Amino acid sequence: MNKARTPEEMRAASAIDPLNDLHLIRLAQKLEDDGQPSLEAWRQAITVNPRRDLSLTQAAIAAELSGSTPEAEHLLLQAEQYNHLWLPRWSLANFYARHNQASQTFRWAREAMLRSYADPSALFLLCRNSGASNADLLQSIIPPTPAARGAFVYFLVRQKEPDSLELAAAAYLKSAQISGTRPIEKVETVAAAITALIAADQPDPAWRLWTLLDSAHLLPYAAGTAAQPLVNPDLRPPLRPPAFDWQIPAVAGVETLRGVPDNGIKFTFSGTQPEFAELLAQNLYLRAANEWTLAFEYETRGFSQPKAGLRWKLGGADAVQDLVLTEDWQPASITWNVPPASGLRRLSLEIVRVNGQPRVEGELRLRALQFRAGGAK
Repeated sequence: MNKARTPEEMRAASAIDPLNDLHLIRLAQKLEDDGQPSLEAWRQAITVNPRRDLSLTQAAIAAELSGSTPEAEHLLLQAEQYNHLWLPRWSLANFYARHNQASQTFRWAREAMLRSYADPSALFLLCRNSGASNADLLQSIIPPTPAARGAFVYFLVRQKEPDSLELAAAAYLKSAQISGTRPIEKVETVAAAITALIAADQPDPAWRLWTLLDSAHLLPYAAGTAAQPLVNPDLRPPLRPPAFDWQIPAVAGVETLRGVPDNGIKFTFSGTQPEFAELLAQNLYLRAANEWTLAFEYETRGFSQPKAGLRWKLGGADAVQDLVLTEDWQPASITWNVPPASGLRRLSLEIVRVNGQPRVEGELRLRALQFRAGGAK
């Protein structure tokens, strides 16, 4: 038998099989596709099967469009009564938002969050468009579960709204600690908030969240101190997102290998790398001092050019130190003077093509990194 394709054929199929509501559902959908009234078809489908949430929610939309608002509300409440999952609750939140009933919008948004199985960003936006602040969302709408609070952290990161990130990330970590969430999930979620705060030049809340991770014993190394702010000096695998940890960009023509040497890192340059590249970087939270020293050990191998174009740089400071080529391990240090006010400074290792010579080939190895307040010792 050919499948019914026109409204008339669908009505005929429904008459032959009157206990099958799918014929009436397809009829209602066909009428909507054709721009015709569909409410009566949805009502008939509900008469046959009054528990199908699809029919109830779609009938509610048709009723609302036809001006029958009380019927639409009744149908949505009936759908939620039979099905306590996401769709009926999300539909109710949207319905009350369209009719400017904020308290009911927030109530059903919270209920929907309890059954959320995907990204709830649309729900957060719905609540905010209905007048809820980010604080309102955290305090009375978003359930106190790691999944819900974590989703809100990532929502704020994507929306580039740093002002509420500290509160959201701290609330997430509290619920995650209670629930036994995997450590990697805790670190990744809070690190995403910290990274966003660093990008927004808000070091104080970023550092407070960093110390929360440390006090929760979630960092694989010391968090850093005011006198020695360098994080992960042994260059262990950095966090993702990095937060206050190292950033090791992928650079075309450069091979990077951590752990060679022990507690260090090796860079191999093929001669095809860009004219300028950042090889290694960390955002440092500098406080209460105006003189800072980076000490390290290094060696270079295989360079045929007289200069490598390798240098350390500290954001906002004038001094730049080019590394002198050496086939043996050598200690080195560089001291910078910076304004004493607290703030973020980006420490970076760069390679720059030296004027008058081609891009270099060879290896650089680093180890024993320290960054401390005061001059070189």
